[in-house]
Amino acid sequence: MAMMQNAPAVQKASVIVNISGLRNTKGHILICLSSNKKEFPDCRKDTKARKKKILAKNNSKVIFENVEPGVYALALVHDKNSNDKMDIALFLPKEGFGMSNNPRVRAGKPKFKNSQFTVSNANVVQNIIMKYIL
Repeated sequence: MAMMQNAPAVQKASVIVNISGLRNTKGHILICLSSNKKEFPDCRKDTKARKKKILAKNNSKVIFENVEPGVYALALVHDKNSNDKMDIALFLPKEGFGMSNNPRVRAGKPKFKNSQFTVSNANVVQNIIMKYIL
């Protein structure tokens, strides 16, 4: 009788996020790891996104473990008032934000392609510097 061979297990990795540049330590930092180009950077409607919420602290580290291989982007919000969303005034963010690859901030919503990175079988480190407009 022939033995059935098991399919090789998918190698998973960790995404390590180092956060710096916070203006203060009020509230929380919301972190979202997403592969959904349409919902980026607001992950509230992205049911498959991996999300974390930590106390606002400079030089914080967050680790997403067991991440499937694929293309992802990170979006961060310094949620000063802890209302679990980015506050906007006159179409500008009132709170700090950050994205993987630290793309230059231009008018309009950040694009997934400017923040995307690939996860394969090795850990990925993203050093994100928070930005503030107002």
